[in-house]
Amino acid sequence: MLLLAGFAFLSGIITILSPCILPVLPVVLAGGSGGGRARPWGIILGFVLSFTVFTVTLSALAEATGLESGSLRVLAVAVLALFGLVMVVPQLNRWFEAGVSKLVTRFQPRQGRVGGFWSGVPLGMSLGILWTPCVGPILASVITLALASSIDAGAFVITLAYSLGTAIPMYFIMVGGRALLRRVPALSRHSQGIRRGFGVVMMAMSLVIALGWDLRFQSAVLDAFPGYGSNLTALEQSDAVNQALREREDQLLEQNDQYSQEGVFAGVDTDLSREAVAGRYGTAPDLIAQGPWINSRPLTMDALEGRVVLIDFWTYSCVNCIRTLPYLQDWYRKYRAHGFELIGVHSPEFSFERSLENVKKAVEDQGITWPVVLDNNFAQWRSYKNRFWPAHFLIDAQGQVRFFTFGEGDYLETERMIQSLLIEAGYSPPTSLGPVSNQEYASTPEMYLGSRRAEGFQGTPPLAFGEQEFSPPETLDLHHWSLEGLWKITPEYAEAAGDSSRVTLAYQAKTVNAVVAAPAGGTGTIAISQPGDSESPSITVDASRMYQLVQHPRTQQGEITLTLSRGTRIYTFTFGG
Repeated sequence: MLLLAGFAFLSGIITILSPCILPVLPVVLAGGSGGGRARPWGIILGFVLSFTVFTVTLSALAEATGLESGSLRVLAVAVLALFGLVMVVPQLNRWFEAGVSKLVTRFQPRQGRVGGFWSGVPLGMSLGILWTPCVGPILASVITLALASSIDAGAFVITLAYSLGTAIPMYFIMVGGRALLRRVPALSRHSQGIRRGFGVVMMAMSLVIALGWDLRFQSAVLDAFPGYGSNLTALEQSDAVNQALREREDQLLEQNDQYSQEGVFAGVDTDLSREAVAGRYGTAPDLIAQGPWINSRPLTMDALEGRVVLIDFWTYSCVNCIRTLPYLQDWYRKYRAHGFELIGVHSPEFSFERSLENVKKAVEDQGITWPVVLDNNFAQWRSYKNRFWPAHFLIDAQGQVRFFTFGEGDYLETERMIQSLLIEAGYSPPTSLGPVSNQEYASTPEMYLGSRRAEGFQGTPPLAFGEQEFSPPETLDLHHWSLEGLWKITPEYAEAAGDSSRVTLAYQAKTVNAVVAAPAGGTGTIAISQPGDSESPSITVDASRMYQLVQHPRTQQGEITLTLSRGTRIYTFTFGG
């Protein structure tokens, strides 16, 4: 347990770099800018206590009292809005500080002058209730055990360690902000106005959180900066941590009959890494029939025999889960009529996500049309030995688990595996691959097509100086290119030498450009085609310059084929985004 607590503490510190912290940072800055010097300590105490206690016990409290867990979030949002209003209206601020001082003096006369400490506690408690962190395997294990009513002292210790780790950078942010206001003359002269501005920000953030826009904001940030916050939970992926988690979970759940089935991975030697892994991992556990179910009657694996099934573990407040939805929607649309079924298993990360009405609203808002089953007691989660949101398990037509992937990414590999299993089952699915984005890969590097500096070429024969007839590979890997037809290869460029000379590129970028030269004494054309497009737009090549071929709204993966007119020369591909 001490090992897990230590790693949880370090993970809490690193959380300050994650996109999940962004919505609460303005509140932290705003809350720390007002009140006495001790207010940051009050905010930290309230945050640590509320996050630790409610993360571990909220499910049990809700069941014991009948109180909806969402009611606490409403109260916490109201507290944030009230604090913001107090910061904006000077008279309210004076009344609030005087009231807190009198209350504390009545119970602790010797500590009446607490410098804003106690006024910060309710604000910190609200933050602890509202914040939804980007959890890694350690905190995910604590949360799932707590929601499955398997709580021990270790759960409190691990969660406390995580919240203390998170509190450290929060504290320094508040103290640093106060120091800037005090020491920079241009800021100190307008400190009252700045604090009122922070109050407006706090009220605005309370509205943002109440409407769920904080998740959209996190998703937009990750769309704009795909690599931001990636691999922050890698610290928790060590063999020692995984072994400690397995032992702890087995010990707490060994007497719980609902988790007694061996399930997937039984007897299979695998470390359940985050990488996409194809193989044979045993018979898929049956689906949890009691649900409740959304968009479908209860399903069973027996009833789905003969179909390829993708099990998607998700939860509606998880920004990483939300960002996978466009790909799931695309696969469901393309392959449902060709023997494919998709089932969303909603395993709640936080207690308020157990509400059927909340999940129904999220399903409607996100445009989810496939079957979704609520897994509030984590029976399905445990049967797959899962520890991640999101997680995907692909099952073949005989009910065998053949592929799994954890977290975002691996979309290209997943779609290819769906196609492979459908073909194996005797179906004829579409073979085009949809655009996939926001992977963990960096943008494709610049690629030269001349023989002197050519990299990333795939196909036959090998690229060499002279005129050759090329054949493309069956599958083109990401960040690679191929040639088809007759081409003249020179040290600096590749020249189309036939009427059907094509170059295909598998890339990841926001924009794709090519440096191209027209045929000697004339103009050339480039026909551009992408998987799924019914038309192939053309570009007229009338000068030796860079031409933009593709522009996406954000960085994504894709495949593009260019058909060049005879004599047109292509030098290099460049990328943006």
